[in-house]
Amino acid sequence: MNTTTLGQVLLHKNLPKIDGASASAVRVSDDGPGAGPGNPGNPGVVELGAKRTAQQFRAGGAADTASSLLPPCNTGVNYLAKLFDVGIDWLTSTCSDGPTVDKLRLISWGFAKELEAGGETLQRQKWLGYTGFQAGSFFFGERDDGVCTRASGVAAEPLFHAIKALDLVRPSRLDLQATMVLPFDTNGYARCLAMAAKQAAVSRLGGRPAKVKLIESFGDGDTVYLGSPKSEVMARSYDKHKESGGKFPVGCWRNEVQYKGSQAQQVYKQLLPAPSLGKMVLGHVARWFEDKGLPMALENVEDVDAIRTVKHETDVETSLRWLRMTVRPSVQGLIARGFQAQVLDALGLPGGEAGPPTALEKLLRQRGVIG
Repeated sequence: MNTTTLGQVLLHKNLPKIDGASASAVRVSDDGPGAGPGNPGNPGVVELGAKRTAQQFRAGGAADTASSLLPPCNTGVNYLAKLFDVGIDWLTSTCSDGPTVDKLRLISWGFAKELEAGGETLQRQKWLGYTGFQAGSFFFGERDDGVCTRASGVAAEPLFHAIKALDLVRPSRLDLQATMVLPFDTNGYARCLAMAAKQAAVSRLGGRPAKVKLIESFGDGDTVYLGSPKSEVMARSYDKHKESGGKFPVGCWRNEVQYKGSQAQQVYKQLLPAPSLGKMVLGHVARWFEDKGLPMALENVEDVDAIRTVKHETDVETSLRWLRMTVRPSVQGLIARGFQAQVLDALGLPGGEAGPPTALEKLLRQRGVIG
């Protein structure tokens, strides 16, 4: 049997417990249903079956509902999802040490200039009393008690690598994510997860109410929130395809764990020496969700280091896409009606009937924007 145990591959058992999470492992097996019970010597191992399609879930004449399309989440997982992306999704840190502040300021300015060169807009910005600059999803600011850096999305992990050598930087928020492609229709999946998490919490906590919140957005992607926003650790599980507006493939589902305060600092320190950041991040996310009764069943754990996120759309690319989709049809229509000179004047472009065409006009004509 070709089996991968996340707890062993990701070295969970050697990590201290985070927020009461157990160090149990998730075993991913490709032998299909009925491959055998979990290892009696390790009761924390959950045996998972082979990948199943939505059509197979419907087999047996069951109604086309969430319960017929989805596995019984509260009793284990009988499908294999494909790992699509894994990494740091948010990093906020502060620093008040003078020499370290100077280093962080230089690193942050260089980081912002690199983002600007890649197409992001660099501008002055304020946030929570900090005054500084922002490029894309990266922010650096200063106030009397120190400085702050913040990055989300594709900028978060590069920021982690840029500042990890600075000992006196204190992270205040750290989000880790693992995104998978599910082998079935995700409609109703969030409701299934919410029910499973509540049942697991009742079983684990002896009847105390579970802190599980389901938000069904009817088209924009459903989300399950696990834990209290006031606590230092909480999580989200949501439809990444719909949340991203289609930038992620159909079936993409993301699990995120958000750490704040001392928990963020503890996990951050564990990530610093990791030889494989991807495996360590996946380990934390998988372990946390499994402890809440929602184990992750992945068929390609070994590929974690080769997996990277969807190509990020920069500010420049967003503007160009808007020009192509919104402005270009209007411009072409006006030019076709004989208003080329007026169009160029409205856009603040020289040319038209007065003087030779500029380099920008030539480019617009080459692209077919103007005639």
